[in-house]
Amino acid sequence: MINNLKLIAFFIFVFAPTISLFSQVDTDFWFAAAFNTSYGNTRDRPINIWVTTLSEDAEITVYQPANKSFIPIIKSVPAYTTEVIELTSQINSIQCTASAEPQQRGLHMHSTTKITAYFEQNSISNPDIFALKGGNALGNDFIIPSQTDYANCTDQGWVSTAHTFVIVAIYDGTIATITPKHALTGGHAANIPFTISMNKGETFVCQSTSTATNGNLAGSSVTTNNHPVAITVNDDSMKMYGSGGFGISAPDLGGDQIVPVGTTGKEYVIVKGYLENSVKDRVYVTGITDNTVIKKNDIAWKTIDANETESYAFSNGESAIYLSADTNYYVWHVSGYSGQPAAAIVPPIKCTGSDTVAFTRSTPASPEDANFALLVITKAGHEDAFKVKGSTTLLTASDFFDVPGTSGDWKAARK
Repeated sequence: MINNLKLIAFFIFVFAPTISLFSQVDTDFWFAAAFNTSYGNTRDRPINIWVTTLSEDAEITVYQPANKSFIPIIKSVPAYTTEVIELTSQINSIQCTASAEPQQRGLHMHSTTKITAYFEQNSISNPDIFALKGGNALGNDFIIPSQTDYANCTDQGWVSTAHTFVIVAIYDGTIATITPKHALTGGHAANIPFTISMNKGETFVCQSTSTATNGNLAGSSVTTNNHPVAITVNDDSMKMYGSGGFGISAPDLGGDQIVPVGTTGKEYVIVKGYLENSVKDRVYVTGITDNTVIKKNDIAWKTIDANETESYAFSNGESAIYLSADTNYYVWHVSGYSGQPAAAIVPPIKCTGSDTVAFTRSTPASPEDANFALLVITKAGHEDAFKVKGSTTLLTASDFFDVPGTSGDWKAARK
């Protein structure tokens, strides 16, 4: 299959002239990697963490605080350098499988100076990346955003893992209360809260009992005591086609590290990716408070309650949409290239960033089919302020167009 873009993680958001990947420049990152079906080791590996240094050298350590048998990985990375940290050799102690009890599989990455990072599953037929958000990922109150239109594929010779989210504890004595939108493995019924106790570095997997569309966990909630946690959402082999064949789309992984409710926003711009016209880019909004009135392109579109998810499919003629409301909510975007889907959480347009961002394209598992693109938004007046690889000619003012509903205040580019 085509090695699909993670169009959303490489959604480069520009504020004034600042840029953010909705990851964070930070020194500490926590992450939990969910289990995905392996199918002869072609769908769940290799796995890596990519790190990028800024103006200072960094010594980076990756370890599992709850697993003393995990040998820490230490890497020295020069300033202004992107390097990969290989994790596949320890995949069996990193991937979090469904279990009635917490596991000792959470990853903590510490750097001596500020860096950016993302986790990558670069498999030949089920790739995706997860932007690591540092302190932005940590919180005490989460609602799970995700798509609600596509099942996890079970009819192409493999059985995909059902929709999953994984919690990782940052401190000993963490107590999390989970209210699943649908039934979970381990005997947890839909809409019935239950609690788990976790220590530092421990993970807990919340996995749906069903791979069907109506088993998706969007709208589930997680609250904790005074200790913050981080959460990964994992949608193994999203199936965007009818039964009986690949048709217009092939199943692919879609997931991301999410943020707590306090890091969400009221305004979002979503730029259409490069799925085939017959396989629509879709945007999903998940409510945090009841009676949230959401406008699309400054016109009333949907009213949603807390934990409720609604979706919107891009039309063939649309390249970007603007969403706004008076209260915060989550936005999730399913996009990709050709018939290959991917997914990620979308940052609000008023989040903060820096004036420099680094990204890399690892060697695709299927290089003959690889594609790469940038989706960019910026405030009007900054369209000519970009340098890509030091060049002002790769992304220019002529690449940008008005975002509808913003009166020309926001511009977008698809490159």
